[in-house]
Amino acid sequence: MSKETRTYKTGEFIYQEGDASDCAYIIEAGRVELLKNGPSGPARIGGLSKGELLGEMGVLDQGPRNTSARAETTTKLEVIPRADFLKMIEKDPQAALKIMTRMAKRLRDSDEKLASTPAQPPKAPVTSSTPPTPSPLKAGGQAALPAPPAAGGALVPFMPIDPQPVPMHHLNASFQRQGLLDRLVDVFRGGRTAARRRPRTVAITSLSLDAEYDQRPYLLETLANLDGLVTRATTNDFPAPPEGIAVRDLRQARLQARPLQAAEKADVLVWGGEDAEGRVISMYFSNKTLPDTDEPGFFPQDALLVVPGDFDETWGALLRGAAMAAAAGKPSTDYPLLPILAEQAAAIALQPPSSLTPAEQATVRAMFGHIAAQAGLAFGRTQLIDAAIQCYQAALPDMPHETTEDRVSLNKALGLLLLERAEKTNDEGILRRAADAFTNALSGMQRNHDPRAWGNLHVRLGAVQFRIDMVSGDEQALREALSHYQTALTAFPRFESPWRWADVMTAIGQVLQVYGDHLKNTDILQKAVDVCQSALEIRSAEASPLLYAATRNNMGSALFLLARHTGDPEYMRLAALSFRDALAVHRSTGSGGPLARTILKNLDRAETALNRIENRRVAQPVWAGGDLPETSQD
Repeated sequence: MSKETRTYKTGEFIYQEGDASDCAYIIEAGRVELLKNGPSGPARIGGLSKGELLGEMGVLDQGPRNTSARAETTTKLEVIPRADFLKMIEKDPQAALKIMTRMAKRLRDSDEKLASTPAQPPKAPVTSSTPPTPSPLKAGGQAALPAPPAAGGALVPFMPIDPQPVPMHHLNASFQRQGLLDRLVDVFRGGRTAARRRPRTVAITSLSLDAEYDQRPYLLETLANLDGLVTRATTNDFPAPPEGIAVRDLRQARLQARPLQAAEKADVLVWGGEDAEGRVISMYFSNKTLPDTDEPGFFPQDALLVVPGDFDETWGALLRGAAMAAAAGKPSTDYPLLPILAEQAAAIALQPPSSLTPAEQATVRAMFGHIAAQAGLAFGRTQLIDAAIQCYQAALPDMPHETTEDRVSLNKALGLLLLERAEKTNDEGILRRAADAFTNALSGMQRNHDPRAWGNLHVRLGAVQFRIDMVSGDEQALREALSHYQTALTAFPRFESPWRWADVMTAIGQVLQVYGDHLKNTDILQKAVDVCQSALEIRSAEASPLLYAATRNNMGSALFLLARHTGDPEYMRLAALSFRDALAVHRSTGSGGPLARTILKNLDRAETALNRIENRRVAQPVWAGGDLPETSQD
């Protein structure tokens, strides 16, 4: 059978929520973002990159697509028809296990979101992209996050984690047909041995210019036989320094590391060198993470770990975890050993040896944070996520100010983790700490150096400040959110990044809508309508129906508020028209779900208001009657 590939342009949908599931895909090149309808409208729930599987859920249960997939860059996909996909997992037990693991994680994440979201009626009218409002932590539930620690000293230890990597007992609810689960389990338990996914390569350079004191052989031994990794010495090395120089110039080596990694065809390059006294060795774990990575749990491009020159097995778990986390690049269930390594490495990370300086101890804590964050997010270990936050907070005060890139990366990683926790707790304090972390990251960035990363941080700050207002009613936070979004637009010109521009414009429209309602300012509300209209020039019904529906619903909400504050029934008629258009898209795509029900409620409010204004009943459209079909949850 000939191999079928498809190519999608940036912003083009591969499939949309509610579409028929007739095939799965493997990403051969590019990146794909996953979108999910929720109470707040279509929201980005994750991203996939080269080598990852896409669309397998609907293929397995023969149900409609339960998410939308959109090309984040120009993307090339290999198409796997359903029959071929089922044959593949029957022949490959490892594939069956990974699919089960992935579905278990999705179900657990969905359960946590549902458990933390109160069933409260929304304010009228409800905007389609308002962030969900999880309930605060209950007494006797999870402990609150620790406050930022003072610089230096030991940190509070955390309880050991359950070593079981995946709670398989939740899997039954992931399938519409129990027989499919049995089939996957049988494949895993008794299937034939098959080729596994290509192991990732970790190449290690020499760590000393003096072969007698080079610790590379011991590091190779420490990292040997790790599942999913192939560890080897580099065939090449950095250029020799001028005669008489006893130690490697790490600043110069940092410029040479990327070309060497490419030449070695390594997924991870471990490089570095000892100081002049041989007291410590600085190790950099360079991987293929993109510099503008904007997902919680990402592993920095060049993460530093400083260890004693005579490091021994007490450092083994931290070193192994660092290699695995660098190879993964982001949270992944490919390495079920990672949570165990994080637990084993916790002791040395929470209280590094006093022989290291505070700045050197900061690298130990930061590296543990990267490992714990990945493991916690991939396997649903909240305690590890909190431990990562704790170590990030402790590391930052001790990092030298001249290490600007490292401080930016660590502040960004901290902010993303805090925001991840805040989405589950709805805690204003955690939101403000996330805002502080993102602000600190921005303070070390220059727009011209990396406009996209700089702009994305402003978008993050805008979203955090908007959420702070939703929690606390702080109008100053709304003004700050608007300022950050407007600044972000300068990094995403419409002609260069039309889809990102439209995303930011939609967010601006949402902020203006809430701000105008707070101030009872009809000019601001009209501006919210105009901004949504501009976004719809990109988010058209033809190009992206569900995003069109979300923005159209936001426009309807702004028009509803204009009608309420002006008393002009024409605004209410336009609001009802917006809601009808948005609902019609959901009906035509069969997506249904919470957003469709929200739009239907908004339409009902608008038509009820019209009836009251005009003293007559407005006929409800035939298609608006009855309950809409529910979408399946991840």
